[in-house]
Amino acid sequence: MKIEDRKSLVSVAEIAEMMEVSPATVRSYAWRDPQFPEVKERVGRSPMRDKAEVEAYISARHGRVNGGRRGNWWRESPK
Repeated sequence: MKIEDRKSLVSVAEIAEMMEVSPATVRSYAWRDPQFPEVKERVGRSPMRDKAEVEAYISARHGRVNGGRRGNWWRESPK
């Protein structure tokens, strides 16, 4: 993978910041939710995912959990 392509990848910690949850929560969604973005590359032991796919996942998840209402929408289980 080219260096330019790696700039669009995000780690679990960065995804956790985007979702405002802990990295452990991100790892559980990656394991349980089939719609969670696939791993594009590994840097050491850290799985890296495409930032655009993660942002689309967050947007879609926000819409499908709790009918798009704000609140503890990450705390609900995937449907």
